[in-house]
Amino acid sequence: MASAQICASMTAFDIDNGEDFTEYAERFEMFLQANSIENADIQRAVFLATIGASAYKLLRSLLGEAVKTKSFKDLVKSMKDHLQPEPNQIAERFHFFKRDRKHGESVSDYIAELRRLSERCGFAGELNTYLRDRFVCGLTSEKIQQKLLTMKDLTLDKALEVTRSFEAA
Repeated sequence: MASAQICASMTAFDIDNGEDFTEYAERFEMFLQANSIENADIQRAVFLATIGASAYKLLRSLLGEAVKTKSFKDLVKSMKDHLQPEPNQIAERFHFFKRDRKHGESVSDYIAELRRLSERCGFAGELNTYLRDRFVCGLTSEKIQQKLLTMKDLTLDKALEVTRSFEAA
């Protein structure tokens, strides 16, 4: 059996500084893919060996000895369930709908923050509609808002384009 050649490295999960576990798990899945690690036992072993002492200790406290036999996906689920329990959708939407553009905030930064806030809102197929609406409502310039509100069939991309062109002028 030929040994696998690792083409990238993974850092430990920084549980002590509040690193987002969902993002870490996504990066780890890309790491497995980049290194063609498909065997479930090896996936688990590599994950447990690279996750770091604090995260491993947490997993051991959650699962006990079963940490050594659970699948990689089960380990990830256990961590997510503990570190990022299912959000209260109404609370997540509250934060999304209350977010206005801050003074001096760029269009790109504002829409990026709205996208981040929308991740746990459950908007699914209507995401761009909600982003467009919140973007327009949250603008601090009434002049730009008035322009956007007069446009028929306004899309998120068009709202961003018009706002950027107004600010560049």
